[in-house]
Amino acid sequence: MTNFLYLPGWEVTDVQDRASEYRATAAYTPEPDVCPKCGTLGELYRHGVKVTDYRDAPVHGKQVLIEVRRRRYRCRACGGTFLQGLPDMDDTHRMTARCAEYVRQQSLLKPFTHVANDLGINEKTVRLIAREHIAAMNAAHRPYAPRVLGIDELTLLGKRRGIFVDIEGKRPLDLLEDHSRPVVTQWLHRLPHRHRVQVVSIDMWRPYRDAAADVLPQAVVVIDKFHVIRMANDAMETVRKSLQRSMQDKSRRASKRNRYLLLRRPPKLRPDQAFALDGWLKNAPDLADAYEAKENFFGIYDATTREDAEAAYAMWLETLTPGLKVAFKPLITSMTNWRKEIFAYFDHRVTNAYTEAVNGIVKIANRTGRGYSFDVIRARLLFGTRKPVDLLSQCPVCSRLHDPGDHIMPEGMLFILDGMDEDPPAPNLMVICSECNRFHTDRWFRSDHVSTPKSE
Repeated sequence: MTNFLYLPGWEVTDVQDRASEYRATAAYTPEPDVCPKCGTLGELYRHGVKVTDYRDAPVHGKQVLIEVRRRRYRCRACGGTFLQGLPDMDDTHRMTARCAEYVRQQSLLKPFTHVANDLGINEKTVRLIAREHIAAMNAAHRPYAPRVLGIDELTLLGKRRGIFVDIEGKRPLDLLEDHSRPVVTQWLHRLPHRHRVQVVSIDMWRPYRDAAADVLPQAVVVIDKFHVIRMANDAMETVRKSLQRSMQDKSRRASKRNRYLLLRRPPKLRPDQAFALDGWLKNAPDLADAYEAKENFFGIYDATTREDAEAAYAMWLETLTPGLKVAFKPLITSMTNWRKEIFAYFDHRVTNAYTEAVNGIVKIANRTGRGYSFDVIRARLLFGTRKPVDLLSQCPVCSRLHDPGDHIMPEGMLFILDGMDEDPPAPNLMVICSECNRFHTDRWFRSDHVSTPKSE
């Protein structure tokens, strides 16, 4: 019979193709010649068979169960008995070694229950394998010092967490259980070759600035510009909300519903939206002044040099009326307290946009399942993938999530919509993951093959 398992040294005697499962009966043919208990050579003889079920990685989108007829041996010299060794099996979890590797990879990308359903095993087994895998990867994880370091925080599992990223390399470096100054300072102290860091991008959180000054004195701290311009939007919103309180219900609802017109930059407005905004501002002069002040502040970031930006800010500050200075007071105060770091942007042009994107990835990873611990979420960020789940490809055969670059066009078994024999155009090809390629080649159906690329 064709080697269904495609593993070296295995003889498959029966394969049953069921609705949602393949059930194979197999035996491992190599026999031992040395007693593992006494070390005697050539004194072994067969002493019965033990039947054990092992799970394998999915094939054709179906679960795979292998009924292994495992031989038992007795030693004539010492009288000891032992079971035949199975190098391709993980006896601890009663599955093949490649199935255990499948669990390790997919548990960092998919909910544990989904992985368990793909294999037909208990969710607890997936959780235990994932926990062992995460512990091993954490022990080997060594963050590196990037040229541009991004530091931010996010709320996860009801607590504020610190996050570090390589902004230029677009890679997450670490996720900390806390974002306090002692924790951040300790992490920076342990960072290998931290002298390589030249720029640190942060929001206006003083512990980050103090920690960077203590541990990375050579680095320039830059305040993320989006946190600054957001304060200008908030100031304008303060004016809008104060005017909204004196409106009738219908007008108040319209003001709240159309506030996005005020927040959107003029070049991004459609003609009808620009017309509606113009009519709104003509009927609300105080709001029009706040809107103009907000847009003028945004224009500061169009400056090409730091000197031009500082001059533009000074001019903007002089044009504010006393009423607008009250509304924009939080922004003005921040510009005073963080002036050096805010205007450092015009020397280095660094933002924390990628850091904020990583924050979103972490939140997506948390939402894909329930009851995840901090360690699991951290591992999914650091070791699972650099891409959000919605940017991964899903194999149409085994449902495995994988990087779009990790795929193989099936050899000799091109899936053709119209029954054509020649190579079809690209839209008619089924793109499968590299793991499934072994089950979709002409070679796999030939009995002279005894191993898979992975086994080799």
